[in-house]
Amino acid sequence: MAEHAVFALAQSDLSGFLFADIGVEDSGMPLRVISALARLGLDPWQEAGRLAGLPQPDALNELAGLIATMPLSRWSLADARSIAARLVLLLPKRNSGPSLVVMRTRLNRRQMIFAVVAAAMIIAGAVFLIAAPDNATGPPPTSPAQDHPDTGN
Repeated sequence: MAEHAVFALAQSDLSGFLFADIGVEDSGMPLRVISALARLGLDPWQEAGRLAGLPQPDALNELAGLIATMPLSRWSLADARSIAARLVLLLPKRNSGPSLVVMRTRLNRRQMIFAVVAAAMIIAGAVFLIAAPDNATGPPPTSPAQDHPDTGN
């Protein structure tokens, strides 16, 4: 998994969105975007970065769907759309490029692929070395004439 929580708090471009209130839950507690995304099993910073990379209408529709389908959601899709309309305005602008968290996630995926390929090559090399006959430790090969002293050689 990409490193996220410790370093992501410094991501001011996403913090305003992630720590914004969605609304008040039935318990009377405010629900923030970061909590809602975590309850859905999503990495909040990665999802916020993904939403920030979408055109605003698409981000609004996706965020509204997430809010409306959240477990124990008290908001209808229509209510979720009006909440999402307010929240997407807090996302960083698309032309600012991907957030550092999204770039770090991409880099970590590349590093992970490299590590898997390197490990596979090391394992293949080790298997080759183990399976290869080891001529250095055995006696030198003999010709059939040397094995029989009666042949006169």
